Amino acid sequence: MALGKFSPTEKAESGLEFPLLNPATGVPLFDNGDGTSSRVFVTVHGSDSKVCKNILRRQSNHRIELASKARGKRPKITAEMIEAEGLEILVGCTKSWRTETVGEDGSILQHHSGKIEINEGEWIEVTPENVQAAFELLPWMKEQVDDQIGDRTDFLQS
Repeated sequence: MALGKFSPTEKAESGLEFPLLNPATGVPLFDNGDGTSSRVFVTVHGSDSKVCKNILRRQSNHRIELASKARGKRPKITAEMIEAEGLEILVGCTKSWRTETVGEDGSILQHHSGKIEINEGEWIEVTPENVQAAFELLPWMKEQVDDQIGDRTDFLQS
C-alpha cells in the first residue's frame, strides 16, 4: 500500500471549505426571520500547509530571539502573547468565506462570495483585520475554525 495517498499536504494547501454551525442549534443554517435562512461557509488552510507552517516558524523564531536577548534570564512570554500568536495562526490560515441565502425550499436566493454579514446590514470581506475582528466578536466562530484547521483527517485525500 502506498502511504503517500494519506498525505494531507495537497488539500491543506488548497484549503477546505466547511459550513459554520449555528452555535445555538448545531446546524449549518441561520434563520433570517423572513422565511429564508443563511448558510455561511469558511475555507481554511490545514495545519500542514505552508501558510500555517510559516506562521508557526516565524513565531518560534521570535521566541528564540527573545530567549537569546534574555541572556540567561527567563524570556518574557506572557499569556497575552500566547493568545495573540494563536489568533495570528487562525487569521493567517483563514483563506475565504461566503454566505448563501436560501429559501424555504432550499433554493439559493442570494450568494455573497467573499463576504459575511457580521452585524445587521454590515457585510465584511476577508482581510486579516476583518477576520480578527470577527473572531474577537464571535468566539464560537474562532473555535470552529480552530477545530477545522487542526483536524488533519479532514485534509486527507478521499
